[in-house]
Amino acid sequence: MIRFLNDLRDLVLAETAAQRQQIHSHWQKPLPTRVADGYAIENVSLKEIRDDGLVELTCSRNFSRHRPPPHRIPLSPGPFNGHSPA
Repeated sequence: MIRFLNDLRDLVLAETAAQRQQIHSHWQKPLPTRVADGYAIENVSLKEIRDDGLVELTCSRNFSRHRPPPHRIPLSPGPFNGHSPA
């Protein structure tokens, strides 16, 4: 059982590292490339900040891969720890 749990932990950590690397590789690309690839939304505007803290954003047309639910938290300026791509 211990070996199984250790193998499972190693698998999860390896998959996490691979996903983080993939996210970093997307964020290294210029914004127009990310928009064209469907990983970013361009021309986002703040529409409203409501009293309950909900923020509503608008864009002219969403070609991104993100789909409902309609509420998304933008990963700006970068995907992890607020760091921008180099």
